[in-house]
Amino acid sequence: MIDYEKIEKARQLCAELPDHWFEISFCQKRDDSLEIEIRLCHSGCDANLYYKTIDELIEKLENLADAQCNFKVDDTIWFVGRDAKIQSMQIHRIQTNGGQNKITLHDFEGFVDAERAYHSKEELIQAQIDYWHSQR
Repeated sequence: MIDYEKIEKARQLCAELPDHWFEISFCQKRDDSLEIEIRLCHSGCDANLYYKTIDELIEKLENLADAQCNFKVDDTIWFVGRDAKIQSMQIHRIQTNGGQNKITLHDFEGFVDAERAYHSKEELIQAQIDYWHSQR
């Protein structure tokens, strides 16, 4: 039985996540039973996630919504680079993996964890001050 209320809930959750969508496929087996396959897709990500029930999809979408990144593609972020210097760069792509957001930047090798990125230089400096005060 198709639960249209759950499909609508999944659609609403997906609408809150930028560049996410899902597809539902039904396959009739030789014994006339239906097999469902649900695929969660994200633009800029090659790996799609597959689910057997709509409840599994809803759970994943809720987890993704909780871990949603505060940044968008083309935003400029501030972070402390490998050389311990403050840097700013423009976001090229944001990937979510295991509940963590990884930010890929233009002209930068590697990525920056979203939890280590800031909207302004002042916000970054204040976070550094707070961190060093907590180390007393």
